Amino acid sequence: MKKSLLIASAALLSCQTQFNPANCVVTPGCGADEICDPITETCQSAAELSLTSIEPRFGAQRESTRLTIRGTGFRTGITVQVGGFMATEVSVVSSTELTALAHSSEAYCGPADVRLTNLDNKTTSRADLFRYSSFVPAKFVMQVTSNSVQVPVMPDQIVVADLDGDKNEDVAFKSGGGSAVVVCPGNKTAALTCNISIPYSPLTQSFIRIHDVEHNGRPDILIAGRGGTSSTGVLLHNPGTLSGTWTSMSFPLYTGVADFVPLDRDPTGGAATDLFVAATGKMVLVPFMLGGTAPQGTPIAAEALRSFQFAQLNTATAAPEIIGIRANSSNIVTLEPGTAPTYNLKWTSSILASNIRVGDVNGDGKLDLVSNNDNGTLFNLSLGLGDGTFAEPTPILGSGASSGVFELADLGCNGGLGLVVTTTNSLSYLQGQPDGTFSAPVPLVGLQAAVTALAIKDLNGDGRPDLLYTTGTGGLSVAQNLPGP
Repeated sequence: MKKSLLIASAALLSCQTQFNPANCVVTPGCGADEICDPITETCQSAAELSLTSIEPRFGAQRESTRLTIRGTGFRTGITVQVGGFMATEVSVVSSTELTALAHSSEAYCGPADVRLTNLDNKTTSRADLFRYSSFVPAKFVMQVTSNSVQVPVMPDQIVVADLDGDKNEDVAFKSGGGSAVVVCPGNKTAALTCNISIPYSPLTQSFIRIHDVEHNGRPDILIAGRGGTSSTGVLLHNPGTLSGTWTSMSFPLYTGVADFVPLDRDPTGGAATDLFVAATGKMVLVPFMLGGTAPQGTPIAAEALRSFQFAQLNTATAAPEIIGIRANSSNIVTLEPGTAPTYNLKWTSSILASNIRVGDVNGDGKLDLVSNNDNGTLFNLSLGLGDGTFAEPTPILGSGASSGVFELADLGCNGGLGLVVTTTNSLSYLQGQPDGTFSAPVPLVGLQAAVTALAIKDLNGDGRPDLLYTTGTGGLSVAQNLPGP
């Protein structure tokens, strides 16, 4: 009887970490690259837990997906979570490979966090290796947007941000010559009520930016007039609640502003926000401050731009580049960081443009450039080379667009960017392809008037970007992105 007990113990255990009584058989120790797991008392990999790849990279929303996950440090008893839900049928093939069955996800599409946890509670996760895709065409349903405050005349700017920290996307819109910002509180649906009006002193052809300039976790609204002799902007101080009093305060900016971008170069938030300003004949750097006179500003580039943005165009460097449109010639240029805080000319386009957007259209990890011409009807794609420059442009849409209003977005929830343009009677979508081409325009929603502003944002948290737009004859309209039939 005693002998059979010893045999059973030996058969069940491959190692043992606790003190062994005299009657217990201790099996051979673990290998050099293994440890004795104190919970399962089996030899397991000694490598750190890591996650390096998942196949397939896409999962269907309406059915389960069997995944092959690779990494290091996989041990017996490991659990797998996909998008916050436990996967089933987890099988450890080796210390570097396992399989698991991921659940379906009809309520959400887009990138999903995949988390691995060993029995010792060591965990690792990645959100860039797997995504749920609809694999069916999107459809758009108009939602009722009510206005209980007066909407701006000819609204032409829309911004979307969580202004009050409630995890819902709030929408603000205004007109260039207006004197109030209208806010529509987010509510986890695409049906909005625009019931807040924030007044400010009118500025000539003003434009809006959202940024937490006070570093208190509450994004503020910044407004500046374009051109002219004004050298100040208006800060609408965020009170923390949308219905609170948004105090209007002036801040010094610069004379002859064409565009500006607030940016925190200090990642700790300890230093003041910098305002990168496109002014007459040059770009300057102005530290944000409330009150006082307009600072001289630090010249950073001898380029006169009418609009610009920051983008990570060079994959070999950490600092982003500036890409913008020249004010005098309408050529597109990129500026690379030089000796701080200056920027040097890197690249100049061979075509003219009125608007630009950047995004990875062909999925090669390099940002590409989409532009349209001065009358807004012709579009071109310039593939990014990953060094701050772009290949020669190729036409996307030779005709059919009715204005220069457009955006890049993944409306189909398939991981690839497409182009949303305004045509004569509709907002239309051109799906991007891996070879850098686009499909023919597909109408999304009908239009009764010309679109003056367009924004694309997921309002209800389902991973599907919704369409927000204004026209010259009304306020804000929202088209909700729903799964296809």
